[in-house]
Amino acid sequence: MTFSPLEMLLLTALVSLVTAVAVRLLFSGKYVRRIECEGSIADIKRRLDIQFRMLRAIVPYLPIEKDTMREILNERGTD
Repeated sequence: MTFSPLEMLLLTALVSLVTAVAVRLLFSGKYVRRIECEGSIADIKRRLDIQFRMLRAIVPYLPIEKDTMREILNERGTD
């Protein structure tokens, strides 16, 4: 059985459409939505900021050279 190029194109499009719908129906509930992630991302950023400030508070008490200490304390955290 042979197909013309147009028939192959239409058949491929149909198979792709059926596959996309099946994947969407089967796996749509297993992914985290963007709106659900935003709260988690904000919490992670807040925790990283706390850790960064805690580490900066420890630096003056470390036995390191003054230049190295000054360089560490003048660094900025990620925004």
